[in-house]
Amino acid sequence: MRIQQVFRICNSCRHILKSKVIQPLPQVSQALSYTTEPTRYTVSYEDFKHVQDILPPSRIPEPPTHDSYPTPSGWVAPSEEAPDLPYFISRTKFHVLPIVEKEKPRDQPVTVVFYIDGDIWALEKELKELIRPYVEFDPATRVHEVTRSIILKGHHAQVIEKFLYAKGF
Repeated sequence: MRIQQVFRICNSCRHILKSKVIQPLPQVSQALSYTTEPTRYTVSYEDFKHVQDILPPSRIPEPPTHDSYPTPSGWVAPSEEAPDLPYFISRTKFHVLPIVEKEKPRDQPVTVVFYIDGDIWALEKELKELIRPYVEFDPATRVHEVTRSIILKGHHAQVIEKFLYAKGF
């Protein structure tokens, strides 16, 4: 039964095509007329000054100097000289310390310190000693040498931030 319906539809399609109800498309050369003359235009650089005002800056500007630190937002400028330590922590492009608190699966809070150069194991040892009074167990840490980061179990960003500001980072 179904095959007969398909044949009926095909026959009706053939009938429509034979009766030329559907007109064939014109040839491409007939439909489009190309000109051989080049398009004439003028380049204007005057209007670009209006666009420059709304474009984002190409780089983040240096932070301003303040009379006292920490600022009302809690930001502290890095010290003029790099601290004489076996490790160094670079700031982010927004001039803040690279410390992030995250929630891992099963609601496990972790604190991650990024952009560590030098002896990452010495920093991990110091962070363990720093956090030990705040937890009732031995602090769980994980060192990623490839990503230059240390993961600490728990929310410890404020304690680590004060510690790193005191060191001069």
